[in-house]
Formats: sequence, C-alpha cells, structure tokens
Amino acid sequence: MRITNWLSRLAAPKSGRSFGKARRRSTQRRQNAVSMEALEQRTLLAAFGWTAGVDGNWSDAGNWTVTSGSDADGLPDADDSVTFDAASAANSTIDGNFSVQSLNVSAGFAGVVSLGANTLSTQSGFAVADAGRFDAGTGTEQFLGIRRSTAPPTSTTPSST
Repeated sequence: MRITNWLSRLAAPKSGRSFGKARRRSTQRRQNAVSMEALEQRTLLAAFGWTAGVDGNWSDAGNWTVTSGSDADGLPDADDSVTFDAASAANSTIDGNFSVQSLNVSAGFAGVVSLGANTLSTQSGFAVADAGRFDAGTGTEQFLGIRRSTAPPTSTTPSST
C-alpha cells in the first residue's frame, strides 16, 4: 500500500506541471551554471648560449643568444639553461647575483666564467668540463635542486695511541 501511494504521488502532476518538465528545468539550470576560467600562463624553459657580443657582463642581454624556447627579457633566469661552448671564446663576468636552471661550461669553451664575489644559484645542474674555465673567486655557487653525491664513501681508520 505504501509503495503504491509513493508511486502515485511521484507520477502525479503538481500545480499543473508534469514530472518531465520539472526535470528538464533542473537540467537547464545545471547547464547554465557551467562557467569557464582562464588558465595561468606557463613559462617554459629557454636555453641560452654565450656569445659575448657586447661587454662580457652576464647582465647584458646582448651577450646571450636564445638557442631554444623563448624568453621575454633576453637574460637567463631561474627557469632557463645556460651553455658556454665553442661558439664563443670570450670571457663572462657574472656581475650580480643570478639564478639559472642549469649551467654547462663545455670542453670547447675557451674563455673563463668569473663569479667574482657574487652568488650563482642552479636548480638542476652545474657542469664544468675544464676546471680552469670557471673561476669562483670569492663568490658562492648554490645548488638548490636535487642533490646527488657521486663521491665514493669514505672510511675512517682508528688511530693508535
């Protein structure tokens, strides 16, 4: 008996409206409630090559060439990779505190990258093929990314007294 009453109330029109129309109206409301939202801009990695076309200072955009990707200001930033290779033999002076994604001084580079008293921070890579091609001076190289040690484990020998 209860089930029959429940079914009859469900199927019965209310205020002259049928069940189907009410359902359509609620579906239309849900469809109208959909909205679009703009996504944030994505910054992609740009790769820079050293050309030293101007004065040798890191902070001068005229000394850099974007080799892949794009960059708004023409200077390597924290999301960019930097390569010093055989394309230039000119020295580079890091004339301020900078952050890059990675720095690679390849074996073909004939100049010297001088850090001076500044700080250079790298996120994911720092490679110098010839130690004489990077002069740290009194500056600091900060490794901010994942740190991996490739040094062999050290052992200590007990001292005899």
